[in-house]
Amino acid sequence: MKKVNHISRNELNQFSENDLEFIYEQEKLKDFIGMPFSVENIEKQIILKKKSYRSENRDSLVKALQMQYQTVRNNEKALNEIERLHESNTFTVTTGHQLCLLGGPMYFFLKVIHVIKLT
Repeated sequence: MKKVNHISRNELNQFSENDLEFIYEQEKLKDFIGMPFSVENIEKQIILKKKSYRSENRDSLVKALQMQYQTVRNNEKALNEIERLHESNTFTVTTGHQLCLLGGPMYFFLKVIHVIKLT
């Protein structure tokens, strides 16, 4: 079994005070960001979105993704997963990345891996 060491972002000296507040004190910012990001809030967010999301939106999303994946070789698995977006119990988790000084490309990959791990 691998030993995992966790390093707090506070210890990295790579994040501004504002960044750390956004990461660790999201409750203070909920008027701006909606529900603070946490594993517990993912299900609440799904319920909230499910009430307002129309099937026409799903159809548009599926069509757009199918068009984008038409030119990709060996795309059968991706197209099968895209097709599942038609199902009313299928949801996506979207993340974004804002370029920042000293964040670099590795920070982008860490964010994506973090979101995948949480979902």
